[in-house]
Amino acid sequence: MKSLIAKGSALLVLASQCSAFVSIEGLTFTVADATTFHSSSSTALPNLAEVGELYFDGDESQARGLSEFNLSGLTTDAASVMVQFEVINDGGIFFANDFPFDGGIAVEMYLANNTEDLTDFWIPSFVQIADFATSTLAVGQILMFDATEALNYALSKGATSLGIRLQADPLYYVNGGAWTFGNFELTYVAVPEPSSTATALGVLALGAAVFAARRRRA
Repeated sequence: MKSLIAKGSALLVLASQCSAFVSIEGLTFTVADATTFHSSSSTALPNLAEVGELYFDGDESQARGLSEFNLSGLTTDAASVMVQFEVINDGGIFFANDFPFDGGIAVEMYLANNTEDLTDFWIPSFVQIADFATSTLAVGQILMFDATEALNYALSKGATSLGIRLQADPLYYVNGGAWTFGNFELTYVAVPEPSSTATALGVLALGAAVFAARRRRA
């Protein structure tokens, strides 16, 4: 009986493998006013996405957090895509804005290039997939949003990368505060190819028949 159960489990695993599951870590950075990196792969505090304002030495700058996901190898439309990230700090990256702001944050998607660019601060987005209130946030919280349509659109345009940008909503006027996010990840599940689906169902049907026949003999 144990061997029959094991074989049935193996058939289920085989069927699940007919739909590709891919997890992609984001290239995460922060741009302020399209002129300065608050966080990038070459700064002291890399892989952080800061959203808010910074007042320092009489100057004010607006920070927007970004992350780009490499789509190389993804050619089939997605059945499901989720993008997630973690609340790292209820404040900004620097001491001058290390306190939160109470407002909204928009989550926008853009066609990217797997590169940290200052111009990503302003790059046009093609869709906004979410808008959430900072009053509900807590450090360590994981936020997750559906990005299926966004990724399929990027694939239809032949894009090599999908970018996500977090920005204050409405822009500016957040009283000098900020929020910081990190650990961006995109999970992709492909639409099963018809042949793969048929094969998987055939294998499962055969396995079920064998299982039933052996039970009768037993």
